[in-house]
Amino acid sequence: MAFFEELGEKVTKTGQEAMQKTRDFAGVTKLNMDIDSIRKENSNLFLQLGQIAYDNKDLFSDNAEAEEVINRIAANIAKIDEKNREISDIKGLIQCPNCGAPIPTTSVFCSNCGTKMSEKPQPATCSNCGAQLEENAKFCTKCGTPVA
Repeated sequence: MAFFEELGEKVTKTGQEAMQKTRDFAGVTKLNMDIDSIRKENSNLFLQLGQIAYDNKDLFSDNAEAEEVINRIAANIAKIDEKNREISDIKGLIQCPNCGAPIPTTSVFCSNCGTKMSEKPQPATCSNCGAQLEENAKFCTKCGTPVA
């Protein structure tokens, strides 16, 4: 009978140790999740701080390092704007001058705010790639397709 009692004690002890390790693992996992959450919050706060610093970039005119970063951000913003214009050209969209909503180039009125679009003729676009064509162009400057 001693054998079974010892076996029972060992099984009980092993079970308790396994439960404790499971609790420890769960506790460590929760703490790591809390740490990750705090790090994410800090990342967002750093982004907000960076935006505040960028919006007040005049305060950094005597700091060459900050000025270089600010210039790189401005260049990236310009690149993003250009790529957004290319996307709008491909999709055949323009921005409403009143509310900024994207609308088809053929729209007479903005579907978002109702502003009447100017009646100037819309620039011609390439039938192959959708790029805006220069006036009197015989070929598309983006893809080389002849203009009809």
